[in-house]
Amino acid sequence: MKKKRVGIITMHRVMNAGSALQAYALQEKVRQLGYDVEIINYEFPYQSLSTIQRIVLWWKEFIKLFIKPHQYDVLYHRFRIKYLNTTKRLFTKENIQTNPPKYDVYMSGSDQIWNPRWTDGDTNFMLGFAPENAKKVAYSSSFTQKSIPDEFREQFARCLNRYDYLTVREESGIKIINDLIGKDITNVCDPTLLLNNDEYREIADCSLIKIDEPFILVYVLAYMNNPFPQVYNIVKRVKETLNCKVCYLSCNPEDSDCTDNIQIPDVAVSEFLWLFSHAKFAIVSSFHGAAFSIINHIPFFAIADKQNPADDRVSTLLKSVNQEYSMLSYDANPGANLILSNRIVSTEASIEPIRTHSLKCLKEMLSIEK
Repeated sequence: MKKKRVGIITMHRVMNAGSALQAYALQEKVRQLGYDVEIINYEFPYQSLSTIQRIVLWWKEFIKLFIKPHQYDVLYHRFRIKYLNTTKRLFTKENIQTNPPKYDVYMSGSDQIWNPRWTDGDTNFMLGFAPENAKKVAYSSSFTQKSIPDEFREQFARCLNRYDYLTVREESGIKIINDLIGKDITNVCDPTLLLNNDEYREIADCSLIKIDEPFILVYVLAYMNNPFPQVYNIVKRVKETLNCKVCYLSCNPEDSDCTDNIQIPDVAVSEFLWLFSHAKFAIVSSFHGAAFSIINHIPFFAIADKQNPADDRVSTLLKSVNQEYSMLSYDANPGANLILSNRIVSTEASIEPIRTHSLKCLKEMLSIEK
């Protein structure tokens, strides 16, 4: 019997390890379920380039594979070539509407594909390009907002009503969809949690970075909220308790108390996985930083601005694995009892309920008849 074909649209081209890995994980789990799956090679972030400019850019990228083989954007490109089964054709906002790819099931993947801040209401991430009578499903898609701006509400409602099966990544997304179209749906785990740490090992083992001593991994990004300098107190408390070096990933610290720290400005996918699978402790503000701390069962703190809780992605995740004690405010002063506590470390048993529920939803959405 011929396998059904599934096409996933998501933010797989962004140079961010979490974005790349959620695309990989969803692709792999759909493949494991017996489907012929492709990631639609959709151009995002958008570039207004002519055909000649695109050809020149393509040749520059090709040459970099040989001239600068360890440059991190080249490593992302290599990851996509090796691990993502993408369409050979590159789709843009325009040509995907006029000549869309053909599948048995069209799927909106995970990540912030429904966040108007990034997409500016791009309906292609809501399968606006898919034929009217085609089966349309959404797995773990994210708005990353508490509400939808008024200028996008009608557009979002129209697109969401075309779906045959909807799931989202955080609790606020459930409320948004109920408010827009009156449907009660469920939240599921991010695709990365559908796989266990062993299933990422092959990729992690390709890392160009290795640290041969215990380290605390600090992956605190400031693009949503800026936790600096308050977060340094949390870093200091953990360092004093564990007595090991601090590795700052993708942030530029000005922490005078950590003169022996390790600074890693940027990494690609393998390096990201290796660091999270070998850290003794993690301090993160990123959703996927929290996700891979959970997947690798390392103790961690998720730093949040509790005065402005507009984004509940991490809190929904922690609640789903019974690990709310990992959530800290920027200005928290954690003691050794909490830093050494099992309450901030996941187990396979704690992940299993949300993973089982999410896999059940994924199977259902793929198998329903149109």
